[in-house]
Amino acid sequence: MRELRVSATTEPKKLAGAIVKTLKEDNRVQVKAMGAQAVAQSVKGLIVARVYLASEAKDLDITPAFDIREDSDGAEITVIVFHVGLRSL
Repeated sequence: MRELRVSATTEPKKLAGAIVKTLKEDNRVQVKAMGAQAVAQSVKGLIVARVYLASEAKDLDITPAFDIREDSDGAEITVIVFHVGLRSL
């Protein structure tokens, strides 16, 4: 499954395009974000992706989850992961 990492400066429209393209190729994608602004950009990108897919009578199947990572100092960091799939309407 392909992974898309989102930062606070990620453009939602570009993220949406990457989500749709990846779903058409692989049928599943993980969208990962760390920090409130990155999570907000992820949600915006997912909303725009839904708009892009609506004309094809398709929608996103989204399951949010947590992932724990370690930084370079060994401290735990929580990452928000959106498991995204494609479904027909």
